[in-house]
Amino acid sequence: MSLTLGFWTGLFRKEYAPLWHSHIKGVFPCLVARDRTPQFVFRRLTKIRLFRNRVFHHEPIWHWPNLLQQYQEIKETIEWLSPELKEPLSRLDRFKQVYEEGFNAYFINSP
Repeated sequence: MSLTLGFWTGLFRKEYAPLWHSHIKGVFPCLVARDRTPQFVFRRLTKIRLFRNRVFHHEPIWHWPNLLQQYQEIKETIEWLSPELKEPLSRLDRFKQVYEEGFNAYFINSP
């Protein structure tokens, strides 16, 4: 059985906050203390979930003015969970290369 990103995001809603106050440091060990609140995590995860939904529904995101910021926040959130993933993620990550080449390069180089 797998649980969706929506499920995990929902766990940080206001009504579940009492469950997380004592466990949030264990779940997000590298999240700075001032941001280690269920509300902060809920806002971040909701933003990521909505972004993911746009991408998974094949909606264009090239025109988003904050695309680079969204990318940085996703990487940062992964590091909250596991800083050990930073290095392997950087080996697989092609976002910056694709982003810098721009929208037109994608279509020029496609078969």
